[in-house]
Amino acid sequence: MAQVTSVTEIHQLYGESENRLWRLLEHTIEKEVDFQDFSQERAITLAIDGGARRKGRVYLTNFMDLERAKVIHVSDGKGKESILSFKERYEEKEGIADDIETVVTDLSPAFIAGIAEAFPKATIVFDKFHVVKLLNDVLDNIRRREHRENVPSFNKIRYHLLKDPKKLQNNQRERLDDFLTRASLDTVESSDTPNFAYTLIRMFKKGYDYQRPSWAGRFFHQWIKLCQRSKVPEMLKAAQTILTHLKDIMAYFTYRVTNAYLFVFGKLKFDVPKLL
Repeated sequence: MAQVTSVTEIHQLYGESENRLWRLLEHTIEKEVDFQDFSQERAITLAIDGGARRKGRVYLTNFMDLERAKVIHVSDGKGKESILSFKERYEEKEGIADDIETVVTDLSPAFIAGIAEAFPKATIVFDKFHVVKLLNDVLDNIRRREHRENVPSFNKIRYHLLKDPKKLQNNQRERLDDFLTRASLDTVESSDTPNFAYTLIRMFKKGYDYQRPSWAGRFFHQWIKLCQRSKVPEMLKAAQTILTHLKDIMAYFTYRVTNAYLFVFGKLKFDVPKLL
C-alpha cells in the first residue's frame, strides 16, 4: 500500500500508528537492500528521474531497472553526484558498470555529465515525455512574454494551449479555436507565416508516431528548419537545443524505452526513507 498511497493515509485506514508503519517500511526496505545482488540481476536498461521530496527544494533521484520495472536505488540530490552515488552502490552490490547498456534520462546537463563519467559505454536515450515537456515550457514562456506585453486575449488560455486538444471539453475547445482564429502573435498564427509556436510544438509531438528512425530523423530536421524560418526567438533557441541533442532524442526510435514508470513512482505520496 505504501507504494500507492501515503503512510498517513494507511494510518487513517487501519488505525496503526505512523511510527510503527515507518519502522515496518524501513525494516522491509533495509532487508531488500541487503539482499541486492547485481551480479544476479544486472540492470541492462536504466531509467533515471529526479524530483522534489515533499514541498520545497529537497530533491531525490530515482533509479529504475526497466527490465524488471523495479526501483533499485534512490539518492539525495539531482545532479552528477547522484549518478556517481548509484554507480558506487551498484558496484558494491557486485554489479559491473559496463552491464548497463542503455540509460533513459531527461536533458539535464548534470545527468548527462554523470552518465558519461559513470557509464561511458551506455547509450543515452532522452525520455520523450521530458523532451515534449521542454517544448511545452517554451510555448508557455512565449505566452508569458506576450501576456506581459498586455495582450488581453491571453487571459485564462494557458491550460487550453498546453493540454492535448483531444482531452479538452467542448467549451474549452471552442475557446481555444476562437483564440487561435483571432490572435496574430508568436504564440499562434501570424498573418504572414503558418509557423507559429503552438502549431510547431504540436507538430513536433507527432514526430514520435514514426516507426522508422530514418523517417523520424527527416521529420525532425524539417521541423528544425521550420522553427528557424519562424523567427520567433524562443523557437530558434528550442530548435538549437533539439539539434544539439538530436542523436540522443533519436535513440528512442531504436530502443523504444521511456522513464514513464519512474514518472508514476515520483508522483506517489510514499516518502522514501532516508536509509536509501
